Amino acid sequence: MIDAGDDLIGWMIALRDDPSDYAGKGGTARLHRDLTAWETAQQTAPVERDKDGNAIHPARHGMHFVQRAREHFIGYYGRDHRGLWDGGAGWGDWLEAISDSPDEALERVFKWLDLFIEIYGRHAKPVVFHPPDTRPFINIRTHLHPMRTDPATRPGDGSLAALQAHLDALIADRSIRVDEFAGIMQRHMIEMLTYLFTTSFLIDETARAAPPPHGVDALAQAIHPGGDPWRTYFRAVDRLYENFKGMGQSQGGTRSLIKG
Repeated sequence: MIDAGDDLIGWMIALRDDPSDYAGKGGTARLHRDLTAWETAQQTAPVERDKDGNAIHPARHGMHFVQRAREHFIGYYGRDHRGLWDGGAGWGDWLEAISDSPDEALERVFKWLDLFIEIYGRHAKPVVFHPPDTRPFINIRTHLHPMRTDPATRPGDGSLAALQAHLDALIADRSIRVDEFAGIMQRHMIEMLTYLFTTSFLIDETARAAPPPHGVDALAQAIHPGGDPWRTYFRAVDRLYENFKGMGQSQGGTRSLIKG
């Protein structure tokens, strides 16, 4: 019988070399019960860390072997023998019922062992430990929302250029986290404003044919002459966000961040 502290894969390899303890009728069923008891005993084993902070569970590889066994046996032998699975029996009883002999049932367990080692290796790879990111998180649309209507909350000199510089600084600040849309805004706002300029019905054909103005403030003003550039800018933000959320959706989705 396997001890709770044993390396299960090594123990199974040794058992394959000398299966006498589980030979004969009922042997595979007993092996299943012993492996299940071993796996249960590992549930409370503490997870250790190596010098690099990687998670190491001494028995994780063996637990994987036990947990995947039933799925493997059903997949390999279930097509012809699923009717013999009564729902309550373990795979040990089931393998014996579908095999020509107890030795063949045990051999099927060892075939699973060979396949497991071929796929996953003799030893488990360490799980890289990623400590939780505790940096403050900023949702960029929530962060910018007061600036829509309250000039006192706008950064720098109150210009849209100062807002863009503020956005750049937030993204570059490694002491905080910002959402994905902040990067979308950083890369695509000028492109979105340029598109809105070329498609605006508020400007005449002469202005539309001219090159778009340089600078985010001039561009927002040109889209809606005489209007509030900040209001125009945030209309572009909203449109860019809707397109961003719709990208890749099968129904009602968009194909372009800019054109939608």
